[in-house]
Amino acid sequence: MDDVHWRRSARLVYLVSLDYNAKRWTQRVPVVSDNEESYGRAHRPVRLADSPRACVLHGAPPGHGIVSMNGIMQSLLALVLLCGAMSARADELTDRHAVIRQANDLFEKQDFAALERLGERYRTTDQRFGSGVWKLSTYYVGISRAFGITNRDPAYWAGREKIVRTWIERHPKSPAAHLAMARMLSSHAWSIRGSGYANTVKDEDWGPFKSYQQQAIDYLQEHKAIVSTDPYWYELMEHLAIERSWPLEQFIALHDEGIKRFPDYYPLYFAAVRYFAPKWGGDAQGLEIYARRVMALAPPRDQYMLYARIYWVASQDDYGKRLFVDSAVDWPSMKRGFEDILARYPDEWNLQAFAYFACQANDRETARGLVAQIQEPILAVWRDTADYYRCSFALDEDTNPHLGAR
Repeated sequence: MDDVHWRRSARLVYLVSLDYNAKRWTQRVPVVSDNEESYGRAHRPVRLADSPRACVLHGAPPGHGIVSMNGIMQSLLALVLLCGAMSARADELTDRHAVIRQANDLFEKQDFAALERLGERYRTTDQRFGSGVWKLSTYYVGISRAFGITNRDPAYWAGREKIVRTWIERHPKSPAAHLAMARMLSSHAWSIRGSGYANTVKDEDWGPFKSYQQQAIDYLQEHKAIVSTDPYWYELMEHLAIERSWPLEQFIALHDEGIKRFPDYYPLYFAAVRYFAPKWGGDAQGLEIYARRVMALAPPRDQYMLYARIYWVASQDDYGKRLFVDSAVDWPSMKRGFEDILARYPDEWNLQAFAYFACQANDRETARGLVAQIQEPILAVWRDTADYYRCSFALDEDTNPHLGAR
């Protein structure tokens, strides 16, 4: 048995042996089993367009979603409809990019007082975007953009470290300043390793990579008393734990501590999705067991919402359009979760994401009601414009000759 398969087996054994074992999770939060099909994903990272002007129609493999349009219809859509969607609403992405740019600009200007005010506001007021995603996590994305992982120049990293240390000197009790230091160390590690597969990494680069990763972990642990008042401490620690291949029991202990303190901070659950990704030694069964465990530990009003968000991220990061082919996701549970999301956050971004997954799940009745509410597709939600128009035409019984019984 190779190392990856051994790790996957060990994870499953441990998951089932926890106090909240798989059987109890399923009993406490029953799977809505109207549909007996299994679902899944294949690793294919999704690149979101920076602007609705990214008007590109990507070909999609047949057999995904409600119907696969023939080549003639797809070409007509490309000519007639594609660029008509260039003005699609992208308020969610626009708002996120604004926070990222603001945090990054303040760091580069070394306006630490303004950075502190911004971070404190997001940390203490639970500010979210329309979709329900925390602004605090996006604030740290902006700071992380200051640490370019494609730059291996030691002088560059010495300069970055100098800026962070100046921030810490001026604000020694700042969670954000110390988190920036840990993030800088982690990014420095990745600049040495590179972002390619493990077999592309030079032997001499593994040592420095692991050293900087461990320095980041040690720094976070050393400053935990001050910094862990910010949920990003746990988010960053989870990602470092994944990259250092922590065993499941150690990772779950960290994760449980984080969600106990910050149960509404979604990025902690999103990081765990990465832990169960196939490329990190996980698998679909482990992810489903984890998702059910999250539901069992969550308040009733959050259970299905968290389940939906977990698989939403899994689709974006790993499974792509094969979420309902390769994973163990239960669509009725995910559907109920999206209903809860929309009830709490009635945002266009969430509505269109719900419609996208309903189409991918071949739930025509649900998809029809949701698509009817869409005036313009948000390209970043639909992955490519063709998916939206395939779904839209498939739901139009009067014009689509391909529609038949499921």
